[in-house]
Amino acid sequence: MLGVVCAAFLLPARQAPPRPDIVVTIPPLAWLAQRLAPELEVRTLVPVGVSPHAYQLTPRDASDLRSARVVMSVGPFIDDAARRVIDARVEGGHVSMHDVATRRATDGPRAHVCTHEIREPDAMDPHLWLDPHYMADGAIALADELVALGLLDEPTARARALAIVEEIAVIDAAFHERLGALGDRQMIVYHDAYRLWVHRYGLAMPMVLRTNDHAEVTPGAIASARAHAEANGVRAIYAEPQFAIAGPKRLAEALGIELMMLDPVGGEDWPAMMRANLEALERGLSREAL
Repeated sequence: MLGVVCAAFLLPARQAPPRPDIVVTIPPLAWLAQRLAPELEVRTLVPVGVSPHAYQLTPRDASDLRSARVVMSVGPFIDDAARRVIDARVEGGHVSMHDVATRRATDGPRAHVCTHEIREPDAMDPHLWLDPHYMADGAIALADELVALGLLDEPTARARALAIVEEIAVIDAAFHERLGALGDRQMIVYHDAYRLWVHRYGLAMPMVLRTNDHAEVTPGAIASARAHAEANGVRAIYAEPQFAIAGPKRLAEALGIELMMLDPVGGEDWPAMMRANLEALERGLSREAL
């Protein structure tokens, strides 16, 4: 018995997981954090391939949100599961894309990413990371926060943030160039995530199949979308990899249109996600109308 007791004392104590440097709520924000601070540990809450609308916070998520040196979130309707924990934080920094966008609306842009006429959205869409202008302002805001907390020196943070803004500007210019002549083309999308592209790049407002984030596409929605497509010369139908494609697939087959994909979340490579979406938009909207 003594041997058992002694052995128990020799077991290493369970150590608490290390405090994360930066916690981001969705994968696209991880790209910003990793580019700005590759020497820091970055953890993403919502896994790749999962919709942030449906994600449920885990105990580890809550712990990491409380202990992280910096949290970067999107805002209402995207991070609702995490907001209570974020609001209760007693130390550390927080950068909210919603706050960044709000300040942009009142104080103007912090980062200039293009020479085109800027069309500011009429109302705030929660999918802020899909807008290059908001992402650029977010890069500047996160750099400032990391400097304020002593996690990066100012010259390094500024140089990295400017490099990120330049990369974002290339994406923004490509959207303007390749979508500029397609503004009157009609499309149907899975859920209402693309209003910022409508405003920034002059696209036609798409019809939305799934109007409720917590319900699947109904037969009635498919019937309405089919009638809309036939009446308005829809050129493209887009599903999303985070959701079941059965409804959009039935609609596409009924209309004889190839079902395509738009990915509003992607992975931890924001430029790759944006380029893939631009390719899908250009290819789909360039087809002949019904």
